[in-house]
Amino acid sequence: MNQPTAYFLRGINVGVNNRVPMVELRVLLTQQLGAHQVTTYLQSGNVVCVPPGDPAEFAGDLAAAIESEFGVRSPIIHRTLEDLSAVLAADPLRQIATDDKLYQVHFCDRPVLELDLAALPIHQDERIVVNGSEIYVWYGSDKGIHASKMPVALGRQLPDMTITARNMRTVRKVADLLDAAASQA
Repeated sequence: MNQPTAYFLRGINVGVNNRVPMVELRVLLTQQLGAHQVTTYLQSGNVVCVPPGDPAEFAGDLAAAIESEFGVRSPIIHRTLEDLSAVLAADPLRQIATDDKLYQVHFCDRPVLELDLAALPIHQDERIVVNGSEIYVWYGSDKGIHASKMPVALGRQLPDMTITARNMRTVRKVADLLDAAASQA
């Protein structure tokens, strides 16, 4: 049996756009795609499941099924428990990130090889660290995430890359869900 994997859907259930009901998504995952131990966390597209085959291929199948079923195009990033454990172990900004809601991990579909940090609109209380396929961003206590220009600037510098962000609280919870699923396997 395959190992439990986390799937982070990008851009769903943001305001009134790209609606994907989690109950219906779980049904899609189990009945149509054959996933096991399916759990969702929050409404923002965090899925933990045991895919029936290769996790990367399953991400593509899931994205196609979501588009077909819900009419929503949502690129998907996947990470195993080992991957998320490494993300949490690295945690390069833990010493300054005092609020997990303002501390995000931007998950990328491949390693970030070039990023011009000097060209990013980093506020004085923001910090950014690139580590492989993850970009850790502390948005500081001054203005917060929604006032920051950093996410848009990252997208502009990495236009051919799929990126989706989760706050550190969500990353920890999804890692816990993966751990629980792994102990059931």
